[in-house]
Amino acid sequence: MRKNILFIIMCMFLVSCGNEHEEVNEIRLGEPDPFAFIDPYIEGKTLIFLGESSHYTTEIPEVKLELIKYLVENHGVSVIAFESSSAETNYLNVHRDEFEANEMVEGIITSYFSAEPYVNMMEYVKSNERLQIVGLEAMPVGGQVDLGNDRLIKYIGEQLAPYDETNARLFINTEKSFQSFVNTVYDRGEELQDNIQWKDSLLDRYKRIYGEIEAVPSLHHIRSYIEDRMESLEVVFDPSFLDGYEMVHHEQENLSRRDLASKNNLRNVLETIEEDEKVIVWAHNMHIQKNNTSLHYIAPELKEMFDPHPLVLGSIIPDELKKKSYHIGIFFNHGRIYGHGEPWMIDRKVNVNEMEYQLHSYGFPLVFMDFSQAEHVNAWFHKSMITYYVGYLQYELIPSEQYDGVIFLEKVTELQ
Repeated sequence: MRKNILFIIMCMFLVSCGNEHEEVNEIRLGEPDPFAFIDPYIEGKTLIFLGESSHYTTEIPEVKLELIKYLVENHGVSVIAFESSSAETNYLNVHRDEFEANEMVEGIITSYFSAEPYVNMMEYVKSNERLQIVGLEAMPVGGQVDLGNDRLIKYIGEQLAPYDETNARLFINTEKSFQSFVNTVYDRGEELQDNIQWKDSLLDRYKRIYGEIEAVPSLHHIRSYIEDRMESLEVVFDPSFLDGYEMVHHEQENLSRRDLASKNNLRNVLETIEEDEKVIVWAHNMHIQKNNTSLHYIAPELKEMFDPHPLVLGSIIPDELKKKSYHIGIFFNHGRIYGHGEPWMIDRKVNVNEMEYQLHSYGFPLVFMDFSQAEHVNAWFHKSMITYYVGYLQYELIPSEQYDGVIFLEKVTELQ
């Protein structure tokens, strides 16, 4: 009996030492300052990347919101830069009082994301005047966006109508055509070079709309919106935008176009903040990795999307900025996600070479682990591990090469 007790005590001691040494921190939401442990890790950092292995869970955006609240209130975060279209997001940022939180979500992303966790995020934004939101993308994200029929585009059309109803209708129809153009060259896989006339026609229409309102002071935010669209067409959708980068196939080109544009937009955002302020980037894990060219894709679906490696925002930012950045990947073990129109069951990870299994082994339902200051040279996170895109598509990485730290959820449920 005494030997058993001593054995248990010794095990508890070793576990506690291991957790302390490996920078493992249980996250206890609902308690005061549940993220206070992160303070030393982000000291001196300007940019904090917050990833997610799936967009389609309830719990991940809930955790991210609580972390954002802590960072805003304790670390001078003044901007959240979303993986979303810059035109829509930037316009809604300055017109947040005219929109409900769910309408902001629909305008920034899609109506599908008008679910409680994201609506709560926008409610927090609306209640905090000094917290700004920006979009990093040069295009609406996702082919399911129905521009011209959502609340935001109708609202802009209503602002234009008193000055020129014809111009207002032209704006709405041009937005619809712009979305169709994006769907065609991005989601449907047609070559940009084959749609240059369409691109140029859209640009001419936006220039005409802009010219009609150029002298109206009260419409300066709409002019900024249209300037954003024109820049996307003139610069990002110009065939020369990716000159200097070897592109092998269409998927690689599209992903690279997105993230190179995001890099340029992020640079502009960072130029607007004060020295003691911080910026959060909210994006998928695959956009924030620090060294994506060292990843090895196993699932055929991932090979099709990411092999050869596209340009990735977290990997192509300048080295000086990387030194001022902290990259947090967010992963989960099992549960349900929303995929292909219905909930998908994600099985538990049971193999020691899986990153999610290693994180599960610490025994916490919600945990943060820092890699950047951990001292174990031979720790598992410095070795090649299997992990999962959206919970079920395998790829291989060395965790500490891609992230400075990770948040791990044992179980998730699909976004409702």
